[in-house]
Amino acid sequence: MTLQEKVEIPYSLKQENRKNINLMSKSSYQIYHLTSSITGGAGIATNRIHLLLRSDGYSSFLIRGDEIPPKPIQKLILNFKNAIKYLLPKRILNFRKYLKYNNYQAAYCFYQSKEDVKDGLNKSLFKNISEIDILFVYWISDFLNIYDIEFLKSKYDCRIIFVMVDQVHVSGGYHFLLKEYNQYLKNTGTKIEKPNKKKYSKQFKIKKEIISKISAEIIAFSNNDIETARECGFNFKKYWKTVIPIESEYLKPTEKASNDNSNVRTIFCCAYNLNDYRKGSDLFIKTLNSLDLMLDAKQKIKVLCSKDTNPNIFKFNKISSVYFDYNEDPKIYSKNYHDSDLFLFTSIADSAPQMLSEALFCGVPVISFDIANVSEIITEENDGSIISNFDPDQMADKAYNFLFKKKNINSANNKMRRYNKIKEYHRSDKVLRSFEQIIIKG
Repeated sequence: MTLQEKVEIPYSLKQENRKNINLMSKSSYQIYHLTSSITGGAGIATNRIHLLLRSDGYSSFLIRGDEIPPKPIQKLILNFKNAIKYLLPKRILNFRKYLKYNNYQAAYCFYQSKEDVKDGLNKSLFKNISEIDILFVYWISDFLNIYDIEFLKSKYDCRIIFVMVDQVHVSGGYHFLLKEYNQYLKNTGTKIEKPNKKKYSKQFKIKKEIISKISAEIIAFSNNDIETARECGFNFKKYWKTVIPIESEYLKPTEKASNDNSNVRTIFCCAYNLNDYRKGSDLFIKTLNSLDLMLDAKQKIKVLCSKDTNPNIFKFNKISSVYFDYNEDPKIYSKNYHDSDLFLFTSIADSAPQMLSEALFCGVPVISFDIANVSEIITEENDGSIISNFDPDQMADKAYNFLFKKKNINSANNKMRRYNKIKEYHRSDKVLRSFEQIIIKG
């Protein structure tokens, strides 16, 4: 449906009939999703929700930051950066990447650092849109800010619903608050300063005032994030919980036979390039170090890594790397799950994790740290195991048991049990019912 094909219905009429599903068709609701892109975990989650709503008859539209043509000065800066990247030796680029990701402050990085720009960032983007009923705000990395959202509320008198694909909507700009990991650091006596605390405090105050003023609501994908949203200090009008719709013809168990007699096992991990601190790259490497010491003379492990992984990281005796080209097409990336005996979810913070669910869809057991909705998904031994306190030695021990000691763990029957269980969790009709509650009855 194009913007020109929309059927215009007065907003006041919609408000009057919003609670009566029969008086108004789903297509009459003009729903917009704001996102920086539809790539990466947050972008993929956004697009999955948008496409599901469209398939059910809602008038659902995406507004993407990556489709906005850059201004001349922005284009010049981007071209300059690309030229520098092209000219610099690869070892220097890898070192810069290492510094960027492998430090604690990067996990606290300012995902949104322009909340205090009072004129907004892209108000003109909406000049050709005549009506919005519901505005879902996802990942809007510096192409829109809280003043833009306030402007949209005043222009369209629409409902504003923030969506926690990360935790920036409940903070003064930090990408993640790392609540669980902070406790781990406290227990280990590690003290690290959070960056830009003054700016964070300023932006927090601005957001708190505007969120209350516009009666914003919020959606989270786990009980943990609902609790974080309630505790953050922002006065959201309503708190909603749902799950991300995950369904693909490629995310299913294959008929590959399980071979318990083989001494070679394969691991896939969310930190597949081994240089993303927030994804737990350092904890993954520590886990592999421990695993390497556990293996006997005949046992070997292969680890699936993207091709941008620094090969110098792999200094193990019985663990080797197998490289793949990163691709977000499920037809291609599902092969990594299908080739694996075990998936490790080492992330230290997440709000809408999809990789552990995708692994279970493919029939692969998961060992994970206890964050986000992990405890809602891994509920029995066949699913995998949950590791407390971010303990890499405990993760290595559990991984070794799953890989070499448990018999028939990847039998066809066990794979289908995982598939059916996670499919039930992410069932599209259940997700649609939850969004019907949010959109129509909310």
